[in-house]
Amino acid sequence: MKTREHFVWVVAAVALGCALDPKTVGQGTDSDDGSGDASASSDESGDASASAGATASSDDGSCTDATCVWEPCAELACGASCEFCAPWDTDCDAPGTLTYCSPEGACEPLGEIVEPCEDQVLQPGFEGGMSERGGCRDMTVWAHDPVAGIAVHLDVDGLVAIAAKAGETIVVEYAATDPALALEITVGSDLTAWTCNDAITVDPTITERWAPSGEQPDGSDDPGTVSIAVTPGDDDGIGAVATVTFTGVPWQRTGEPDGELSVPVVLELLVLEDVSVGWLPG
Repeated sequence: MKTREHFVWVVAAVALGCALDPKTVGQGTDSDDGSGDASASSDESGDASASAGATASSDDGSCTDATCVWEPCAELACGASCEFCAPWDTDCDAPGTLTYCSPEGACEPLGEIVEPCEDQVLQPGFEGGMSERGGCRDMTVWAHDPVAGIAVHLDVDGLVAIAAKAGETIVVEYAATDPALALEITVGSDLTAWTCNDAITVDPTITERWAPSGEQPDGSDDPGTVSIAVTPGDDDGIGAVATVTFTGVPWQRTGEPDGELSVPVVLELLVLEDVSVGWLPG
């Protein structure tokens, strides 16, 4: 991969971000005896090197062939997915996993990005701080850290009623991207102020929203799973409890509310055990 210092030198040397081969720099210029090669500039014959430069970049200045320095993150935000190899480079040794723009502007596999994007709050292992949890209705389940600064929200309809009708514990497993689930992670403050609460005294403040991405950092099409076990209470659902297990769920920041994406995070394992559900706030 080219270094950023090399890229700065190339831009200074050639327009549109296209780099001349250093071995040819200085060749083809006019000499005192009037000799020169086909790449020398002239009004009569045209400039062969200029033509090469024109084909090397598109109208927006992006590289289109090997005469350009490939800088995949030059126009991308931290955390955006990037193409590690130039389209024309058939010998490029790609990492074989999804790659993202690091805070330093390099296109790297997720596992090699050490520092988070500057404004990213959600970090790998965040689930270890989800000490508070609760639920209600049929059915909402939530969990958050002690200060309600990071929260997981899950809504799914009808499982308490199904368990009550069955008269026994039911277990249902979903892909994390299943449309039957309304699943989100939020970052901010007072994040569950509106959840299972009919006496709202403060509004949540949300600075980041994350949704299941459906794709693991290694590029595999695996959304992770959400397993829900519901044990019925009485016929009205009162006294029902749910245990929700999240396993290997990859999350991607949605770009709301500020429009910036961040490096994806995998929720490896989170178990919300014996959460009270089926009751109505009030």
